[in-house]
Amino acid sequence: MATAVNTDYKLAPNNDKLDHIPGSFGWPIIGHTFPLVKDLYGTIDKQYKEFGPVSRFGLAGFKGVLLVGPDLYKEVYLDRDKNFSAEMGYMGSLGRFYKGALLLRDHEEHRFQRRMMQTAFKNDAMKGYIGTMGPMIGEAVESWGKNKE
Repeated sequence: MATAVNTDYKLAPNNDKLDHIPGSFGWPIIGHTFPLVKDLYGTIDKQYKEFGPVSRFGLAGFKGVLLVGPDLYKEVYLDRDKNFSAEMGYMGSLGRFYKGALLLRDHEEHRFQRRMMQTAFKNDAMKGYIGTMGPMIGEAVESWGKNKE
């Protein structure tokens, strides 16, 4: 029997009930921000050793889940079952500044936009940009410091 899938997942309520997941959000509001900045790999390793590959984790006012390990990374990044949303995950931070950006698109829409943009960043295209922009940049730099009256 097939189950109904919420096709408009963006309207679903945020699932912020993470008490059943082992871990620590760290200090109120700041979470694990300072230890992470001081020692990124050491902080993640400590969390992994204490709580395992899936744990609650707080960072700069955000509460979420820290996943550690290649199988979990693959599950999230490939997202074959469409369980994860980059748009919903980043909306509270990057979304305020980059609404509609490629990173904030999900599933088929992300793939379609990524394929359209890929050609602009291929080696030959990048070399072409240098050939076009190089002289303009050279002229602009040469004009720095000159009086314009």
